[in-house]
Amino acid sequence: MLCGQELVVPTTEAWREILREGSLDGMPLPLPNWIALGLDTYSGFAATSLGLIQRRGRWWAQPLLRLGVRIYLVNYEDVICEHCGQRCGPSASIDRVAYPASRTTLEAEQLIEPPVRDCPHCTKELRRRQTVWLAVENN
Repeated sequence: MLCGQELVVPTTEAWREILREGSLDGMPLPLPNWIALGLDTYSGFAATSLGLIQRRGRWWAQPLLRLGVRIYLVNYEDVICEHCGQRCGPSASIDRVAYPASRTTLEAEQLIEPPVRDCPHCTKELRRRQTVWLAVENN
């Protein structure tokens, strides 16, 4: 259970089977092509995984981010710099829509607030989107 929602995190082999079958527990899996693309793109990062959350009688793919012992519901993205228009690399931002509206104050405080970063191309601050960067930094 995560935020009062049933969460399943399939292994790589289990994902293959789920995508091959097109369903889990007899319930169809929406957007299998999107799921396959997400698995291909983000499975190489240690902190990421793709889970399934049951909502309204269906399983829905849910990108996840593990930081320490906590798991967060996130959106994976490749932020576009608001200054130079270049993509800045894979990252994850908290999926605030996926969290139930009835969450407690404590749960809200536990949502991470990533720091503001600079664009790797033009070095200006990325003020539009703060995300957790998944790529290894070159320092």
